[in-house]
Amino acid sequence: MNHSSTRLFHKKYWLLILLFFSSISFSWGQFGYTQTESNDCQANTSIADIDVSIMGSSYTWSNGASTQNISDVSNGYYTLTIDGSTVLPVIVGVPVQWKNLVTSTDATNGQLQASQIRDWTNPAGGHSIGKLGSNQTGGFTYVVDNLSTASNLMVGLSTPNTSAKFTSIRNSFFVSSDNKLVVYWNNGANSLATDITVTTNDRLTMVRSGSNINYYHNTTLVYTDNTATPTDELVVDMSIIEGTSPTIWFSVCTPSINYVTYLQTLFDDCTTGASEGSVTLTPQDGSGSYTYTGGATVANPTGLTNGLLQVTVNDGFAFTTVPVVVGNPIIWDNLSNASQSQGKLFARNSSTIDNAGAFSSAALAASTDGGITYTHNENFRYYMVGLSTTDASASWSSLQYSLLLSQDNIYIYESGVLVGTYPDLSNGDRLTIVREGSEIAYYRNNVLLKRSVVSSSVELFADATIWGDETPVIYSSFCTSTLSTLGLTYTQTTFDDCNTAPGEGIVSLQGVGGTAAYSYTWNNASTANPRSTLEKGLYTVTLESGTASVTNSPIVVGGIVDWTTLSNASQGGGTLTATTDTDWNTPAGGFSSNQLPSNTDGGITYLISTLDRGNYQIGLSTTGADASTWESQGYSVWIGIQNRIVIYESGTEIGDFASVNAGDRISIIRRGSNIEYYLNSTLIRTSATTAAQPLFADISVIEGTSPAVYASFCSNLSDLVVSYTQTVVDDCATAGTGEGEITVNASGAAGGYVYGWTGNNGAAATATRTTLSRGVDELTVTSGASSITTPVISGALVNWTSVSVGASTSNGTVTSATNDNLYSGEPAESGALSTNVLPNGVNGGITFIIPSVLAADVDKYMIGLSPSTAASPEWENLKYSVYLNPSTLNVDVYESGNLQTSTSVSLAANDRITIVKKGTSMEYYHNNTLIRTSTGIDAEDLYADITVISGTSPAVYASFCNTGLRVGESTVDGGNTSVKKVVATNDISAQTLFAYPNPSSGKVTVRLADQEIKGNVAIRVIDVLGRTILTQNSEKQSSTLEISFDLINQKAGIYFVEITSENQTQRIKIVKE
Repeated sequence: MNHSSTRLFHKKYWLLILLFFSSISFSWGQFGYTQTESNDCQANTSIADIDVSIMGSSYTWSNGASTQNISDVSNGYYTLTIDGSTVLPVIVGVPVQWKNLVTSTDATNGQLQASQIRDWTNPAGGHSIGKLGSNQTGGFTYVVDNLSTASNLMVGLSTPNTSAKFTSIRNSFFVSSDNKLVVYWNNGANSLATDITVTTNDRLTMVRSGSNINYYHNTTLVYTDNTATPTDELVVDMSIIEGTSPTIWFSVCTPSINYVTYLQTLFDDCTTGASEGSVTLTPQDGSGSYTYTGGATVANPTGLTNGLLQVTVNDGFAFTTVPVVVGNPIIWDNLSNASQSQGKLFARNSSTIDNAGAFSSAALAASTDGGITYTHNENFRYYMVGLSTTDASASWSSLQYSLLLSQDNIYIYESGVLVGTYPDLSNGDRLTIVREGSEIAYYRNNVLLKRSVVSSSVELFADATIWGDETPVIYSSFCTSTLSTLGLTYTQTTFDDCNTAPGEGIVSLQGVGGTAAYSYTWNNASTANPRSTLEKGLYTVTLESGTASVTNSPIVVGGIVDWTTLSNASQGGGTLTATTDTDWNTPAGGFSSNQLPSNTDGGITYLISTLDRGNYQIGLSTTGADASTWESQGYSVWIGIQNRIVIYESGTEIGDFASVNAGDRISIIRRGSNIEYYLNSTLIRTSATTAAQPLFADISVIEGTSPAVYASFCSNLSDLVVSYTQTVVDDCATAGTGEGEITVNASGAAGGYVYGWTGNNGAAATATRTTLSRGVDELTVTSGASSITTPVISGALVNWTSVSVGASTSNGTVTSATNDNLYSGEPAESGALSTNVLPNGVNGGITFIIPSVLAADVDKYMIGLSPSTAASPEWENLKYSVYLNPSTLNVDVYESGNLQTSTSVSLAANDRITIVKKGTSMEYYHNNTLIRTSTGIDAEDLYADITVISGTSPAVYASFCNTGLRVGESTVDGGNTSVKKVVATNDISAQTLFAYPNPSSGKVTVRLADQEIKGNVAIRVIDVLGRTILTQNSEKQSSTLEISFDLINQKAGIYFVEITSENQTQRIKIVKE
């Protein structure tokens, strides 16, 4: 927050101050006065005492007193005129009690404390419980007790609100960091930086009088804002960024009793003759000695008939009247894009503010007081509820008398027109809309918000619009029709066991409620009941009874779930039993072996058992991530307190729904892109999901045995399979690096694949990776309880050299010069080594895809890694290699001609073979499976190596960079020099190129002493992956060229300096410590 700067005092202000001090004397304590006795706002309302510290010869108080000090006065705003000229504004009041606290606490004695250090963009704050009433004169005052903290707060008068921001305070004081007084009005939009320097014990006072807000510093009227609305209720409002405020004194009392809540504990069922309702009233403040009059004379009235009660609660000092709606959860009718349960409404996925809603089936009779009530739940938003005379439409604008709750505000709309906005909405507040005579009254708790005229001679219905997920339970004071709700139940007597011939299921249907005989129509037009020869799957039935109907009720035909991945549990007959009693922190659990395939409708169903309803949770999941935790269930039901259905999705509570009884059926199904939850035939909740993924039954149990769970699907889980394809290579030849792209393909298991990458290219969690540099990464793919970890080679096709006479290479392959069937004798095998090198001390490797597993194909090549000394193409010279056995389809690992292992893997076309050096070990992989680890391998540079006796090898990829050049090394200066030739026009002596110091911790000098190299040379420093670190061009004019550069910012490791002239290139290895 940027406050306006203040001006320096002019000389005339100093003159006025000197004149003031020469005529007035006062105590150097609190400026002007001290309140020594306060009213308690209950029994004692006129006992306050004020001691004035300003000395004078005459005193005239606004209440007629003429003494210096006054006593036994009531709270309020007073003025004291001293010696006929000096006017002292006096607030007689009480320390503020704070509410609507934002990151702050009421520090008592009128002080507000910030709970943590904030800033002016997001301050702490609160406002007073007490209010200046409409057209009431009064205000607040405080003494600046500490200049070092005075700039930590802004305080003023505003209408009630729940914001802590200083812009929510209509009129406010601020003491700047240079101790200058700044006044704000119009919610911080306007300000005046005064010339007043605030000192310790100065008093700041703000007073509302009519349409004026007056700002005082000690006795000086600093500013008047004449734009105030005198009818506004005003509170003391504060923003604070650090520490504790001074004591703020307010001229109005905090009422002793403000807030009374109630809870209806028993309902009048509207069917019997008795009045069965009961209510518990709970005052939230006051003295504690309460009396009740009006609609009830006790705190717990019983035997109540549905209707509206006006109950007055008195604590002996104040009273408040509470509108009590005695009623039942509404039964909704005329539902549009919505469903209902126990007074709640649930939006369908297609719901909008104009097309989704409902209308109550019962009405408030003409000439009868009553209405609706509900409790605000901050998790339920995007709905409007109210009273209407007719069901005009589902649109929000058709609600005649309604409320919209948004953030901290209450909005009253009447027939689509906003007629009032009210702050201070809090979670748990009770909202009530009732007709009282010929008026509609809107209440927040027991506080009247607004009255509107209505005819007393019309019926009123509950009316609602919903475009979010759900509403809270809405209660009405008027009875709902006693006609039983029509519903459908079913029993599956024979199951399709998924093993023998299909079509064994038998289902019997039974209608409940309604008024006439039942008729049933299946989704394939069959009207049979019972119905036999049903295959597993999801069916729907429409039930009709007279003019009423239940459409598309789901019927799950299947078999018992086979539970797997058990945690602390055993199974049998579709049930799961906890091996030992536990709790919801570590429940027993399981996961179905069968799955609902992608893009297939279906689900699970079970019957509520008579006992232990809260001991299990059952649902559908995309993966069986963890059978020992209930939070992993994607779409699930738990039967909670009062036998209420509680829906959880991935550990998040979605809401409480209808209560269940023993024998009720719970069904959770996927239909298209929706998950639907049913209690018997009633849809209670719809959630969005993805159709293109498999689903599994998922269960958690903490004690005893679950009900038997039945599923519409039988397919068993397949094994998790992971493969990858490199779609773009890092060619190591362009100026940039990190051009590689890899796509991972996962299938099988539970679906819902989770990817975790580590290694050369850093961490990631995606199936597709881009901007990859050459190297080896490790990928872990998880699906349910299945997991695979595999190395991933990010590289490019090997560039072969030292190719046998007559053989050829193309795109990473080697084609033999001969057509042989044997690895010995004549003709000799063909072979090659890679130009690219895997330096000693660097992890990396090679990989290839098997194009064919025909015996005539896989027998013809051996591929591996070897040092540069493996110049001969014979297979025995391959130091670390793989041979694919055509007779057994095994993978055989050979090292220097000796068979190490022969692994049965059932080779298939497109399988991947990978050989990776990690530290001092060599690892061999078939697809994702490690088949051999050789430890303690030699410390040496390695090259891709190949032997081919016939035909063409697979294409081989390497993780180490392909420059298109073969680097041959000769030992010089302790083995630190390597030389390469591009165009063989001159023999290059290794001694002509030196680097010192080498190893180096930073700065390196390279000397080139070659007489034949003159003119322009290009210098490049690269790392072991071929990435360019720096480049430089130079002119070699004499016999010796020296170039210096600094590697201090590079990681420790091996680097190469490459010097290229017109006809040759030389390279030297540098070790950075």
